[in-house]
Parts: sequence; C-alpha cells; structure tokens
Amino acid sequence: IGIGEQVSAITARAMQGELDFRKALDERVKLLTGVSASLFDEIADNVELNEGAESLIQTANAHDIRTVLVSGGFEPIVKRVAEKLGFDRYVCNKLEVVDGKLIGNVIEPIVDADTKLKLLEEESAQLSLTTDQACAVGDGANDLPMLQAAGLGIGFQGKPLVRAGTPYQIN
Repeated sequence: IGIGEQVSAITARAMQGELDFRKALDERVKLLTGVSASLFDEIADNVELNEGAESLIQTANAHDIRTVLVSGGFEPIVKRVAEKLGFDRYVCNKLEVVDGKLIGNVIEPIVDADTKLKLLEEESAQLSLTTDQACAVGDGANDLPMLQAAGLGIGFQGKPLVRAGTPYQIN
C-alpha cells in the first residue's frame, strides 16, 4: 500500500531497541488508517514459513509439548500461522476495525515485552513448571526479557541486542 519503507524503518528501530515497542506499534498502525482490513488476509495468504517450522511444531505436538505463538504482530496473520503450524495457542495484537477499514488503533491489551514475559510465567505455572523448564524463541528487543527468563532462550536470527543477550543462537 506504499508505506513499506516507513514501516520497515520504524520496525528496525524498535527491534534493535532504539524505539519503545508501543511507540513503534502506534506509529506503524497510524499509517494504516483507512486501509481495508482484508489486506491482512492477502498478507496471510502469502506468508512464507521458516524452513523447519512445521516440523518443529509437529514434533513438539507429538511429544505433548505445549506450544504458544506470542507475537507483536496482528491477529489475521498470527492466527493463520498458528493454525497452519498447529500451535496450541496464540497471543497477538488486534487492530480496531470499523466498517471493514482500519482506524489506526490497536485494541488493548498490547502484546509487548512485559506481556511476553508474563505469558511465559503464566504458561509455565499452568503446567506446574518453572520458567527454567521452559523454552522460548525470539528475535527482537521485546523478546529479550522472555528469552532471558526461560531455561532455554533461543535467539532466532536475532537482532544485535538479542544476540548479545542470549547464549543460544540460531543464525
């Protein structure tokens, strides 16, 4: 829709920790004001999964390992990915839509670094585990608290802050 460079620049600054996630999210969503919500269906139809993602989640499911996709992304895309791969649950941001168009707002609560950490703690507790017994994977600055709290926190194609802040990497 012609805002790719602006969105990419804001996203890059946020993922490197140069811009607060919430501020970056609000800036990006404002750029979507007036856009048809159906745009996200088109995007979701064209999402390319990372090599091995499907196998990883299938293997986890086969061994009764609970999987949760937690993302600062938006529901039409996150939901489709979670369903396609077979995650047990997904948590993500939701956009406010009026008459089929985005109005430039994100519905509370916002999925940010605190949300991700709290979700790790809640999911662990529900399974009678400590966070030391959990695995988390992430790539950006808002994943770092969650990655550092997990017993196995893996930076996947991590941004510089994640690479510096996690001992386990897939690059």
